[in-house]
Amino acid sequence: MPDGFKITVHFPESLKDKLSPEKWKEVINAGLNAAAMDVKADASIYPGKSHSPVIWASEKQRRWYFANRKDMGYKYSRQSDPMSERIAKSWVIQENNTFSYSVVQSATYAEYVIGELQQPQHKATGWKKISQLIKEIRASGKIQKIVNKFISAFINK
Repeated sequence: MPDGFKITVHFPESLKDKLSPEKWKEVINAGLNAAAMDVKADASIYPGKSHSPVIWASEKQRRWYFANRKDMGYKYSRQSDPMSERIAKSWVIQENNTFSYSVVQSATYAEYVIGELQQPQHKATGWKKISQLIKEIRASGKIQKIVNKFISAFINK
C-alpha cells in the first residue's frame, strides 16, 4: 500500500473564535470522522464480476496460483474464499489525534489489488488503485463539503 496520502481540509479561524476549545475540537473531530467514513465507503466498493479469462502477470504466477490452490484443497470462490481477507471490508478508520484521521487497509495482498503493484487481472476486473481513488476524491472537493456541513451545523446551534 502507499506510504500514505494527505487530504487537507479547512476550518475557518472565525469559527474558533465563536466556540469554546472543547466545541472547537468537537467540530473538527466530527467533521474529520465523517470525511474518513466517506473515504472508507468509497474505497470499500467491490468492482463488478471478475474478468474472464484470468489475465496472469506471468506463467510463473499462474503455475504458483494453481499449485498453491491444489496444495490447500481450495477452489476460488469470491467472498467466501478461505484465503480471502475480504479486501473491501478490510478498511479501518483510525483516529491519530484530534486533527488527523487515517483510513487504513489491512489486507496483506492489497498492494497487488489496489496498490501500485496492481496485477493485470485486478485492473481488468475494475479494481481502482487507491492512488486513483484519492485523486478522484481530492478533485471532487467532497471531503471539504462534508466538513463544511459540520461547520454549518455547529454555527447554527
